[in-house]
Amino acid sequence: MIHSFLIINKSGKIRLRRFYDGSTLEQQTERVQKISKLISSRPSNAGNIIDGDFGFDEKVTLVYRSYATLLFIVAIDAAESALATIDLIHVFVRALDQCFEK
Repeated sequence: MIHSFLIINKSGKIRLRRFYDGSTLEQQTERVQKISKLISSRPSNAGNIIDGDFGFDEKVTLVYRSYATLLFIVAIDAAESALATIDLIHVFVRALDQCFEK
C-alpha cells in the first residue's frame, strides 16, 4: 500500500503532499519534516530506498528520486515493490513533463 506521495524542492518547501492513511495535518507536517531532513542529508551516491519508522503506524520504506530541484518521495509498506515504485515515479515525472512542456 502507498502511504504517502510527496514532492519537495531542495530547500524543503512542499510542492505536493498526499497521505492515504487518515493522519492529521500535524502528523503529516511532522513526518514531512523528518523525511525531508533525512533525505536532504544523504550523500548523492547513496541508494534511493530507506527502511524505517518515520512516524507512520507501521514500518515503511521510503523510495525517492531527484529530478532537477525536486525530490519525489513515496512511502510504501512491505506489500509493494520498491523497484516498481521507482518506475512509478519515473512515469509520473514523464507525464508531468508532457503536460507542462513549456
